[in-house]
Parts: sequence; C-alpha cells; structure tokens
Amino acid sequence: MLERLKALFNGKQHSQSSSTIAPAGDGNNRTKVASESADIPLNTPSARFGGSVQVESLFYDAMLGVAGSQGKVSEDEQAILQQVEQALDDVERIANEVLKCPAMLEEIERELNSPDYSAAGLADILANDPQLAANVVKMANSPAHNPIGNDITSLQQAISSLGGNTIKKLVATALIKSLTDVPRIYVKRFGQKIWQHSSQTAQIAEWLAPMHGVDPDTAYFTGLVHDVGKIAVFKILVEYLRQAHPDASPSSQLFRSALTRHSLRLSAKIVNNWQLPPIVCDAITAQVEPEQVAEEARLLLEANLYAEILMAMEQDLLTEEDAEDICRLRHISSEKLSEWISQQTVPKPYS
Repeated sequence: MLERLKALFNGKQHSQSSSTIAPAGDGNNRTKVASESADIPLNTPSARFGGSVQVESLFYDAMLGVAGSQGKVSEDEQAILQQVEQALDDVERIANEVLKCPAMLEEIERELNSPDYSAAGLADILANDPQLAANVVKMANSPAHNPIGNDITSLQQAISSLGGNTIKKLVATALIKSLTDVPRIYVKRFGQKIWQHSSQTAQIAEWLAPMHGVDPDTAYFTGLVHDVGKIAVFKILVEYLRQAHPDASPSSQLFRSALTRHSLRLSAKIVNNWQLPPIVCDAITAQVEPEQVAEEARLLLEANLYAEILMAMEQDLLTEEDAEDICRLRHISSEKLSEWISQQTVPKPYS
C-alpha cells in the first residue's frame, strides 16, 4: 500500500513533494501501539493512536510540522485558542463575518429544491460568476460528460446536460476552495492543506457511499463542508499571525489537540447556522455528539479518517504499518484504503 501511495503522490502532486516537515522515522524504530499511550513520547506517530482527538490531530501535524513541546501551551498558542473559544461562543458572528456561507451556494440550494426548478433559473444564478459559468460549459464538453462530442455552447445547455446535482457539486467545490485562499505572504500552505483534506474527504465519501447505502452526491457535499470549522480556525490563526506575531510557530501537541476539539465543534455550529440540509448538519454534528449515529455520519467519520491518514502518509508522518494499526484500532478497513489508493490515477474534474 505504501508503495502505491508514494507513486500516487509522486505522480499527481510532484510540486508538493518537497516537504519541510521532519519525517517520523522508519518502520524499524516504531514504538509498539498501546491503547494507553501516556508513557510514549507524543511526537511519535504511535503515541497518538489511543484516542480520536490524537488521531485526528495528525492533520495539524501535516499542516504545522511534527509536534514540539509536550508541556503547556505557549503565550501565542494561548492567545489563538482564546480567540477560537470566543468564536465558539459567538458562532453567528463567525458565520456572518469570518466564514460566511457563499451566497451563490444558498441560491443554488434554493433553486434545486424549488418546485419551479429549471435549467434557465440555475443559469441565471451562475451567470453572476463568469468564471464558474465558463467552467460549467467546459465540464459539459469534456469527454467524461460528452463522449459523443456534440458542441455545447450555452450555459443552459450545459446545465441540462450535466444535471443540477453535478452543477451543485462543481459550484460547492469552487466556493469552498475559495474560502481557504489567503495572500501568499501569510501561511498559504495551511490553506492548501485544508483544501486538500476537504477535497479528498469528499471524494472518498462519494466513493464509499454505495457501500453505506448513502446517496453519493450527499456524501460528497457533506465531506466537502465537514471541516468548515478548520477553515474558521485557519482564518483566525492567519489573522493573529498577520496582526501580532508573523514569526510565531504554534507547535505543541496540547495546542493541536485543543484545535481539533474546537474545530469539530465549530464545524457543527457553522453548518447549522448556514442552514444546510438537515442530513448534512446531522452527519457533521454527530462527529461531536455521537449519541445517535446515522449511516451518513459513519460514512463521514470513515472518509475523514482515511483522508487524515493519507495526508500524514504523504508527509512521511506515518508508515504503512502505522496506517494499518490506526485502521484496526478505529475499526475501519485498511483494505478499503488500499483499494482507494490503487484507483487514484486521474483527479476528479471538479477537484
């Protein structure tokens, strides 16, 4: 599996292959996984396998580098966490100012759910964004969607050809990606990693959906927006670095664990504030409050964890054996992960 993964990333993401993140070390020096990891150094992969927060904080390892201090958080980290905690107490402000739901996404959702839905109505909405409209026409003319090769020249024709759900997928992908854009001077790599993870989670969720009896389009959209809390945290972090300490380097494991907990809660609050479809909100909320877990929530949990593992492996933070240990401890299939890797040769047209 590891060989296929390396080949995949070397082929598809060669431009990202030079990492500033220190490797976790080879498999010969791995510490044995234990359910209680208190005596294992926190900057080794195996130390993080005991609890869900520790596993999911692998994302921040890939984004920020291998965890440094195991002790108390630094002053910079405390200041950032305080702002994130304030965001949790005032999610309406965050949803309206820091991470506002793209208006076009709301309009498309309303149009698709309207009893008077029409391709012409959807075309009127998309016409407000010429670049998106051009991408829709381009997709409709691609071999994957137009194997016969008949020229599609109008936006309305393209919408009729692709269908409303495909349009929603394309638009949602572009709009969520735009939320992670920051000026190059400020930690641009952070935004790229968040987008990479969201996109990969969405694609894995779509692929897993038939195995869970879940609608693939719903699975894709849920995976795409499931980490809007991380995007909000990212924007808070970027603003702090811009205003106060551009050279700060938040690196403690405690800081990462706290960010993980907070971002999960923020995601749930934001998607509910955005008034996304209940099936989407419920699946994301269940990641924080798992009392009644529907199949959509199980699917999201599985897809998200696979994406976390893949990102950590790409950065050499996990070995193949580490990944298999995580899958076993979290009761998900390492065979599915291998199968997904083996199928990834061409990026999705909307990724």
